[in-house]
Amino acid sequence: MTFTFLFILLNMGWNLEEESKLIQSDLSEIRGLPFLRDVAVASINTEGFLDYARRRMEMENSPEEQASWEVAASLLGLLPPQTDIEAETLSLLEEQVGGFYDPPTETMYVMEGFEGGVARMILAHELTHALDDQHYGLDEGIEARQGNSDALFAYQAVVEGSGVAMMTRWMIAHITELSREDLQEAQGAGSAGFGTAPPLLWKPLIAVYMAGDLFLKAGPNAPHTMMKQAVGEDIDTALETPPLSSEQILHPEKYWSDEERDDPVVVQWDASRLLAGWAVVGEDTLGEILLALLTTSPDQGGGFDPNNPLSLLRLRFTNDAAKGWGGDRYIHIQRGEEHALRLHTVWDTPKDAAEFGVAL
Repeated sequence: MTFTFLFILLNMGWNLEEESKLIQSDLSEIRGLPFLRDVAVASINTEGFLDYARRRMEMENSPEEQASWEVAASLLGLLPPQTDIEAETLSLLEEQVGGFYDPPTETMYVMEGFEGGVARMILAHELTHALDDQHYGLDEGIEARQGNSDALFAYQAVVEGSGVAMMTRWMIAHITELSREDLQEAQGAGSAGFGTAPPLLWKPLIAVYMAGDLFLKAGPNAPHTMMKQAVGEDIDTALETPPLSSEQILHPEKYWSDEERDDPVVVQWDASRLLAGWAVVGEDTLGEILLALLTTSPDQGGGFDPNNPLSLLRLRFTNDAAKGWGGDRYIHIQRGEEHALRLHTVWDTPKDAAEFGVAL
């Protein structure tokens, strides 16, 4: 009875705005970067989040672009025909979002039901986005990469990697204030649906967090210790001049090392050569991460056990067939009810090209 009463008193003392200000101060010190203005915070329910997410998706991709991608993904064999990507994505996000930062309104939202230690961890991650946004303009970075999903993935990996890195450092600094239950709830949250959804929808989503964090930890200023952590100087570098491809995220030396730097080849299509009646309705760059999905057989591309967070460690975001990627571009064309797709890939060596061709 005493424990229950104490728990109730602790929750009655929870104040989202006060906690946000404390964590903003912590993050500014950890990152070595000041908040330029206070961040508004609010709670939101599931219906409010889904409405926001739907509007955000429609803002970033027109209905025509979304329809083209659904057809292209189907033609590539990455999704079953007639898959409604928006509906599937919203269903997936509904299960895994604990909070989010909205750049246009500069507001941080925490989902209703999250309080205490778990909410503080969510705040530490999402307020990092607010800090990065105030200095680097996250939406501008996203808008500049529309039409190139691979470059967009690389940018999002830096953004989410920054969130993971600063949240982790905040947790280490406050570990005595977090209970085992807090850590277990945070570790297990958000994995529902990943085991059954198509890998195209969940695997890149996980990769921006996991691979993004590892990419930043490989920066030249990260301390060479057993518990290596990303530092502010490297995060600033990656946000000022972002990596250009998922290849550079998955193989950090291809971004951080002057000797091994490997920027992608830009592939362009000459639409003037199309036969009469055909029109371009979409084009994009897939990059190493999606070409790895394309060359992974169905029996090897499954999910993981959402009840076992350690199974995340077994995930692989590339394969031998996709390594050695140099660039790519697909073009989706349509004539009436007929659709066709052509994918042009560039490889570092003839051996890399042959491996991809065999796997495909």
